[in-house]
Amino acid sequence: MPRNGSITVSDLVGKLEFLGLECDKCRRRGRYRVARLLQELGPDGMLTYWREALTADCPRRKAGNIADWCGTRSQDLVPLFRADT
Repeated sequence: MPRNGSITVSDLVGKLEFLGLECDKCRRRGRYRVARLLQELGPDGMLTYWREALTADCPRRKAGNIADWCGTRSQDLVPLFRADT
């Protein structure tokens, strides 16, 4: 499966036990076991598609103002994939 620039579940294996997601706008918070994501999504499961499906029921995503959409993100990914300059 093409990556399209997305981080896949296999990119997390051996680096994280849990992946945390949070949104300051809608106050969603959750921790997801990477082993379970691997089992459910497979090694090529793209986190962008997973996050979109996970937040599909967010009232902010359904609002007309795109600038105020759910801002779900994972701080756990920053140190793993930051391009140090």
